Amino acid sequence: MRYITTEDIAALIHNQMVMQSVENDGALLDSIEDLVISEVCAYLAGRYDTDRIFGDRPVRTGLLVRIISCITVCRAVRRNAARKVSDSFYEYEGWAIDMLERLRDDKMRLPADVPVVKNEDGSDASAIMYGHSRNSGWHI
Repeated sequence: MRYITTEDIAALIHNQMVMQSVENDGALLDSIEDLVISEVCAYLAGRYDTDRIFGDRPVRTGLLVRIISCITVCRAVRRNAARKVSDSFYEYEGWAIDMLERLRDDKMRLPADVPVVKNEDGSDASAIMYGHSRNSGWHI
C-alpha cells in the first residue's frame, strides 16, 4: 500500500472482510488505493502539493488517511461482499467525498505541515487560484 496501512483499514473494518472482497490479492487492494489516491489528487491538486503528499516519503495526516481508507475499503468491499455489510457502511464513502469537497473549496484546511502549492517566489499559489488571499479575508 502506498499511503494507508493495513492498520488504517483495520480501524474501519475487519481485515478479513476486505481481504475476502479482493480475494486475498493484496495487489488488487493496492490498485484500488492507487485509483482512490488519483481521485483525491484531482480534488486537492490546485490547493495542495499532491506530488509531495503522495510521493516516496508520504506526508500522512489523519484526515487524508481516514478519507483514503474509507473510500478504499468501501470500493473493495463493494466489489464482492456488498451483501454482507449494512447499507450504512457505504456512508463512509459519502463522508469522505464531502470532506474532499470541503478541502477543495477551502471550507476546511489540512494541518500546516501538509505542503500547499507554491508560486516561484514561495507564496501560497492556491490563494491566487481561488480568487482570494489570506490577508484580505475575501472568499468566493
